[in-house]
Amino acid sequence: MSKIDDLMRQGLALHQSGQLAEADAIYGKVLARQPSHPAANHLRGVLLLQQGDAAGAVHLLQRAVHLRGENAEYLGNLGAALNAAGRHQEALSVFERSLKLQPNDPGVRNNYAMALKALGRLDPAIAAYRTAITLRPQEPGFYRNLANALSEMGEWHEAEQNYRKALELRPNFPNALTGHVNSLLALHRRDEAIQTAAAAATRFPQQSEFHRALGHAHWQSGNPAAAATAYRAAIAANPADVEAHRLLGLIVVRSEVDKEVQAVQALLDRPALHTDSRAQLHFTLAQAYDDLGDGDHAAEHFRAGNALVRRGRPFDLDRALSEMQAMQDAFESLPDADVPPLEPPSGPIFIVGLPRSGKSTLEGRLARHPDLYAAGELAALANLAGAVAKEGVIGALERRDAARSAELGRRFLAMSTSLAPGRRLLDTMPNNFRLIGAIRLAMPSARIVHCTRDPRGHMIALHQKYYSQSGNEYAADLEKLVAFHAAYRELMAIWSRRFPGLIVDIDVTAPGSSAKTLDHLGLS
Repeated sequence: MSKIDDLMRQGLALHQSGQLAEADAIYGKVLARQPSHPAANHLRGVLLLQQGDAAGAVHLLQRAVHLRGENAEYLGNLGAALNAAGRHQEALSVFERSLKLQPNDPGVRNNYAMALKALGRLDPAIAAYRTAITLRPQEPGFYRNLANALSEMGEWHEAEQNYRKALELRPNFPNALTGHVNSLLALHRRDEAIQTAAAAATRFPQQSEFHRALGHAHWQSGNPAAAATAYRAAIAANPADVEAHRLLGLIVVRSEVDKEVQAVQALLDRPALHTDSRAQLHFTLAQAYDDLGDGDHAAEHFRAGNALVRRGRPFDLDRALSEMQAMQDAFESLPDADVPPLEPPSGPIFIVGLPRSGKSTLEGRLARHPDLYAAGELAALANLAGAVAKEGVIGALERRDAARSAELGRRFLAMSTSLAPGRRLLDTMPNNFRLIGAIRLAMPSARIVHCTRDPRGHMIALHQKYYSQSGNEYAADLEKLVAFHAAYRELMAIWSRRFPGLIVDIDVTAPGSSAKTLDHLGLS
């Protein structure tokens, strides 16, 4: 037993000093001699989690918990591993067991909030993040996590304050800086966003994420030349910054296979590269060759990029179609008496349609109107609907609960008023097309503008774009894209028939589209 204890002390010392391979070898020796050693299972599980092997970590940590019983530390680390493995519902129950034993553990409280957030339960996640901050007020990551959750609910003012606090505690904190810049942009404090990102990039010139945040601030402020300069600075700081290469490629129109294109190709030739990073590089090269009029090479890279997206982020078409069918069934059978009268257009404006349909163009036109506030693609509606539903958006809509619809309306309008006092909010989140029934019941004064274009050209455009946010993976598979696009068009037609006066279809390239839109919105 003393030999085992000596090995464990050696392993722990190596582990704590960052010599993970050496520590792993020691833990392995212990487990070879005594497979049921609780601490060896636990510490080796923690080590595997640190190395990114979530599945292996879960296996060992489950064994440690089984051997030791109700141990708060073991349970907390098992929950973290389950989170990392995407098994968030299981993680919740494990965290709850840990918190019963040690309710004031701030790390476990934070990880518990992360599981809640991953499951779309943002209200309790926000409450849990606040508790973690109370328990450990000097931890910058907690403020960043709280700010992320608040931003998803559209609470940009409080989110901005928490991003700022995170950066006060840890100035060299890329994720917090990116969030802070985004929050300032959402609040239309564009000059401050640029100044904040520029100051960080100047202070930490080797941090490519800070230059990239500055590029985003310039891009959103309508200065693509300055954005390109910032993205080039990000690449200079880190030549392997795949996202900076991709974003630069969206701005610069290539006239030759220059050094920047060659640098992207050189990155793609590296053997050890994450699937999604490789996909981004293929789309970057496809855009470059498309600029050059080299259709064969562009098509080759579009195909390769989409194949990698399909591999790394498979799309569940059956689930998506069943959700749209559930929406259709729920609202087609909704009695007219359950639909509140349509009010004059004075509430929020939702510009819907799949990506590449002209939503950004239309938003840019409407944003010039003094009574409107362009908020971009807000996740708030879907997240608030999920919070109101308690068990997911679909469940709430199928029940058509009037009280919950009213709560959704109150919460969204409160968020809108906070973000844009005295003006009507413009929300361009594409997937809001699924929630039009909820919008109609919750906000009778809201209006929908549906951006349309020729289906074939639209599907080609969708297939030739890389999407950093989840939810658009259907575009990477032509067969799924055709089926999804057809179901989307059918659902939009049903919304128009079911709720007359709510929706106007707009082709932004058609003459008179701006006047038609303004008339529908009750604007001049």
